[in-house]
Formats: sequence, C-alpha cells, structure tokens
Amino acid sequence: MGSVTVSCESVGVVLDVNNSNKRERDREEKGEKEREKEREKEREKEREKEREKEREKEREKLREKESEKEREKEREVRVIMKMDVSGHDGATMGK
Repeated sequence: MGSVTVSCESVGVVLDVNNSNKRERDREEKGEKEREKEREKEREKEREKEREKEREKEREKLREKESEKEREKEREVRVIMKMDVSGHDGATMGK
C-alpha cells in the first residue's frame, strides 16, 4: 500500500465523517433490530392464532364425540323403553 499524507484539518473532517457514518449505521442497525422484533412479534401472534385454531378443532371433535354418546344413550333408552312396553325385544315379533 502507498502512504498518504494528510493535513490535521482533513484528518479531523475524515474523523467527523467516520463518526457521523458510524452513528448513522448504528441508528440503522438499531432500527433494523426494532423492526425485526416487531416482525417476530407478528410471527408469534400468527403462530398463536394457528395453535388456537388447532385447539378449537380438538374441542369441536370432543363436542362431537360427546354429542354422539348422547345420541347413542337416547337410542338405547328408546330400545329399552320399547322392550318394556311390548314385553319383548322385537326380535321375536312375527313368529
């Protein structure tokens, strides 16, 4: 590399420019970090929405199972009541 001779005045200007550039880069980096934090918060909100949808699907499945159990119990009760009223189970009818 070649050597460069610089006057004190120009060194001061260069240092000021370098400091100014560094401050600008620092502000940009800080801004980028803040934007990244915001993006991460948004991604987390989306993930939470997806988890909530999955939980709701599971709850719906459980409700459906419970509903099916209730319908089955009602069918059993009707069959039992029919048997009690007729005195037989209906399988021997017509014989």
